[in-house]
Amino acid sequence: MLVDANIAATNGSVENTDSKPAVSGPIPNFDGFGIEEKLGTSVPLNLVFTGENGNPVTLSSLIDGSKTTLLTLNYSDCPGLCVAQLDGLTESLRKFDSLKLGTDFQVITISIDPNEKSSRAAATKAKYVGGLGLNTNFEGWRFLTGEQEAIKTITDSVGFRYTWDPVSKRFNHSAATIVLSPKGMVTRYLYSPSIDPVTMNMALVEGSQGKLGSSMDAIALWCMAYDPASNRYTAVGYKILSLAAAAFVLLLVGFTAPFWFASRRPPQEQSIEEQASNNL
Repeated sequence: MLVDANIAATNGSVENTDSKPAVSGPIPNFDGFGIEEKLGTSVPLNLVFTGENGNPVTLSSLIDGSKTTLLTLNYSDCPGLCVAQLDGLTESLRKFDSLKLGTDFQVITISIDPNEKSSRAAATKAKYVGGLGLNTNFEGWRFLTGEQEAIKTITDSVGFRYTWDPVSKRFNHSAATIVLSPKGMVTRYLYSPSIDPVTMNMALVEGSQGKLGSSMDAIALWCMAYDPASNRYTAVGYKILSLAAAAFVLLLVGFTAPFWFASRRPPQEQSIEEQASNNL
C-alpha cells in the first residue's frame, strides 16, 4: 500500500516540500523509481557480489541465519540522498546501544552502480565505520559492489526501483533502510535517514522474530505497531487494554487465592492454634 509521502523527486533525490519529515511512508514511483514494499518476501541468497576487500561474497555467507540485517541500497558517487541516508544511519548507530552491531545485527550496503569498484566501496566503508570508531576490517557493516544482473535481482526482490539519468549522469532513486530477518525475509522498511533508538530496537526485535531483546521488548513489540506515516512504532490501544485487563485478573487471582485455599482446607490440616480457637 502506498501512502502520501509529501515529497518531490528531483535528480535522484527525495526532498521535503514542507516542515514534515523528509520521507513518511512507502515511496510512490516517480518516472520509474520509488519503493514498492514487499514484506514477507525473501531476498535471493545465492547472489554473488564483490566485497570491499575485492573478494567475491555470496549473500548466503553473510545472511546465514545468525543475525538480523539492515540492508541499504546506495552508491558511492551519489551526490545527495545516499550521503544523507548513510550519514543518518551512522548517527543512529552511534546513539544506539540496546543491541550490538556485528554481534546481534549487521548492516549490508549494496551499490546500485555496476561500475563502482570495490576500492571505491572500501573508501566509503572507511568513512562510515570510521565514524563509529571502528576499523576498516570490521565485518559488521559490509559494502558490496556487483554486476548489473545481481544488482537488478536484489533490488527487484525488495521493490527498490531506480533509473539512470543520462543528462545528470546519476541514478534517480529513493531511500529506505530495509530490515531482513536472519534468514533473509523482508520484515520492515524504515524511511527516515535518522532512525530513533526505540524504532531501531523494535525493528530489530521484530526482524529477529523474537530472538533479540528482552522479555520487556517482546511485550512492548506486542503492544505496538509500525506506523509508516510517522516512521515509528506507536502504541495500539486495544492491545494495551487487553494487557492491562490480563494484569488485573492475575493480580485479583493472586490476592484472593490464599483466602480461597484457606477456606477449603480440611479440619485435620488446621493448626493447633486454629483448632484451639475454634473450640473456645
